[in-house]
Amino acid sequence: MTTKEIGDMGEAAACRYLEQHGYEILERNYRKSYGEIDIIAVLNRRVSFVEVKTRNVNAIATPAAWVDKKKQKKIIHCAWDYMKEHKEDRKGFSISLDVVEVVYDKTTGSIVKIRHLKNAFWQEQEDGYAPF
Repeated sequence: MTTKEIGDMGEAAACRYLEQHGYEILERNYRKSYGEIDIIAVLNRRVSFVEVKTRNVNAIATPAAWVDKKKQKKIIHCAWDYMKEHKEDRKGFSISLDVVEVVYDKTTGSIVKIRHLKNAFWQEQEDGYAPF
């Protein structure tokens, strides 16, 4: 499997997982020139901006460990723009910056674990991004 195929498999699994837990998927692969959000979902008037990380079961670090500060800033920036673009239909909604970890077994090609980390990171005031 290519890296893209593995990523696509992980995103599809994350969407199924979120839907099974009551989330409505609003968008996938929301893109801006400076970044992308893998999944935007909503549950109980809370918009979740989800970064999906898929890694092999034998990886040396958890999938979430790969969401570094640089990637977090891009997600925050995209989330801020999404909320501005949808300010009327998302008025009064709270937000969550999440990571869904997907762990798969390269040998069998099967997914062995999915973990949803809600509020996995948050913006810092000195980042220059206005709070939601």
